[in-house]
Amino acid sequence: MRDRPADEETPPRNAQKAPMAAVDQHFADLFGGRAPGRGSNAVALQIQQAILSGAIRIGERLPKERDLGQFFGVSRATLREALRILEASGLIEVKRGAAGGIFACSPPVDRTGAALSALIQFGNATTQHFTEFRLTFEMESAELAARRATSHAVARLMETVANLVEVANRPGVPWATYMDLDIAFHQDLAAASGNPIREAVMLALNGAFRQSVLMVSSHDTLEWRSAQASELLRVAQAVHQRRPKVARRLIEQHIRESAEVSEQMLTPTRSQEPGPTGGLQG
Repeated sequence: MRDRPADEETPPRNAQKAPMAAVDQHFADLFGGRAPGRGSNAVALQIQQAILSGAIRIGERLPKERDLGQFFGVSRATLREALRILEASGLIEVKRGAAGGIFACSPPVDRTGAALSALIQFGNATTQHFTEFRLTFEMESAELAARRATSHAVARLMETVANLVEVANRPGVPWATYMDLDIAFHQDLAAASGNPIREAVMLALNGAFRQSVLMVSSHDTLEWRSAQASELLRVAQAVHQRRPKVARRLIEQHIRESAEVSEQMLTPTRSQEPGPTGGLQG
């Protein structure tokens, strides 16, 4: 094995094209000057923070292992262990071949969503815990959306809810189609808040949210769908009209009523009394 080149050696860099040299300088500035002997966890944390902060863009190619090790002042073994940690967490992808390399990836919110679903299904978290979180989270999202949603975000929200209302009032539409539009509305509402963290959290919640929606599928009637879609239409209208307190109150009412149906599903003795339409809507 060849000895690692000293920091001051330039011939290998001269063999690279100018754009690559500029890229190397970017990472040298980002990670250079680190104290030698840092562990793999510390190196992984610094790269993770750079990806999440945007200092390393999603899809950007990181330098080669040798160069990264030099920037951090760590051995090749330590650097490789740090990369394994990042790859396992989904923050980087290592591709092989001529066009390969180490690439930054989007934060794995889908894994978070799967973990939330598993926690609700098999862990100590209950549907009541999930509802409690959704209440405060979506009430704040709706209020923020009504205060600062862009015209584009409002237009997208109104388009989604229009499709939802149309589907909700059309007989014969599969439950899954209605459910996907319902979930899309809540996602668009979080996005309209203007806070990308809220949008990411809602995306992560979608797996657990889908489980919640599936639980009430046996209560699906055209009347029930229409009522649910009408509630969300009023939320969207409040956002469009810049009425934050109204948007907050309406989404709270919607979530609470949906939660009541879920609780009745989990309590058979309470679900014996159907409503006027054969469902549990009163």
